Amino acid sequence: MEGVGILDGDLVVVRQAKTASSGSVVAVTIDGESTLKLFQQRKGRSVLVAANPKYAPIEIKSAAVLHGVVTAVMRVLHEGIPSVVSWMHSELNER
Repeated sequence: MEGVGILDGDLVVVRQAKTASSGSVVAVTIDGESTLKLFQQRKGRSVLVAANPKYAPIEIKSAAVLHGVVTAVMRVLHEGIPSVVSWMHSELNER
């Protein structure tokens, strides 16, 4: 999810939710695999999109479990000094 500012080793804060807005980063389990993806509505269909364009979008056809919406990212910068990087998805779209 580097394309939305989530790097390997980061911790994410997920707000539990039963629904998500198009454009949100969500924590979801689909086909037995848990993942973070961008949630999009496309022509009435629900689609999970990876931030990395080399991965194809996943149309939600089977049962999926939405755990929640990502609201913040936590990252250790160096030598154990924690830094919390909070962001809203709308700010990412403005970049």
